[in-house]
Amino acid sequence: MKKISIICLIILAMAGLTSCQKTDELAPAKSSEALKYKMPEPTRLTDQDRQKLQDIEKEYNESVNK
Repeated sequence: MKKISIICLIILAMAGLTSCQKTDELAPAKSSEALKYKMPEPTRLTDQDRQKLQDIEKEYNESVNK
């Protein structure tokens, strides 16, 4: 068992040491511009939407306060 673990460690060490010879072998770094996200402008609620939300809130409050 000890022999197998030593062989595995040697294989892992060889793989780690031979993975990249030069820094240009790595993938290019992405610019930070792609990480910025602008949220869309919110739309105003119509009277119908506002009424639906009030009805839902009223129903919720009635069921919770029993």
